[in-house]
Amino acid sequence: MSDTPYVLVVEDDADLRETLREVLDHGGFENACVEDGAQGLQMIAERGAPRLIFLDLVMPVMDGWTFLTALRGDPRYAEVPVIVTTSAPSRAPRGVLVLQKPVTPEAIEQHVRRYMSAG
Repeated sequence: MSDTPYVLVVEDDADLRETLREVLDHGGFENACVEDGAQGLQMIAERGAPRLIFLDLVMPVMDGWTFLTALRGDPRYAEVPVIVTTSAPSRAPRGVLVLQKPVTPEAIEQHVRRYMSAG
């Protein structure tokens, strides 16, 4: 487990995942990017709680709703902030910040700076 604060990106769209990675790298933020919720939970098990999660909802293997239910069900990770990236904001679960796709690099950086400086 690492004690370095990081941002976890759980996104199956390779282009958006790469955009998120580039913005995070450019801002100097440690990050980990995975393709689905199952990989996201595995990453958290290996590295510990991220400071912030960017989460897509519609993904193969394990979707964002299932990932979020598992995350919130574990007291160690229940309070980790989650930003949902979606083209259908009305379908997003309650209690998360929603960024409508397409997501701009400026919006990504703004929210990451807010959450990463809070810890």
